[in-house]
Amino acid sequence: VPFAVTEILKRDTNTTSARPQQTDVERELGTNAYPYRCDDGTEFTAAPNNSLTTISIIPASSMDRIPLVTLKEVPSQSGRRYEANGVVFVGLKEDVTLTLGKTTKACVPIITEGKSVLNFK
Repeated sequence: VPFAVTEILKRDTNTTSARPQQTDVERELGTNAYPYRCDDGTEFTAAPNNSLTTISIIPASSMDRIPLVTLKEVPSQSGRRYEANGVVFVGLKEDVTLTLGKTTKACVPIITEGKSVLNFK
């Protein structure tokens, strides 16, 4: 994760503002920032690189129990799968699952006006 994004994340996680406005992290990453909400209410931003070989997971706030981590793509039979340090992100079409240790969360894109969602084929 670029240094500037890490600094913005430190500022952004000190607030508990509600969606759908963009966070500073999403503005910094531009079109490569995709916000998600999980079935347990956890929110994060997924930020893939242009070739989709890595994806950074950025928690929406310090209240969300998701680490700031960059995952690498690994072979998958279905969708796109990324892993690192006990975190697994699997994208299939517009929906994703995020696994932290033994806990798996089902997550969907947060629709932001004028922004497309990430579609994993």
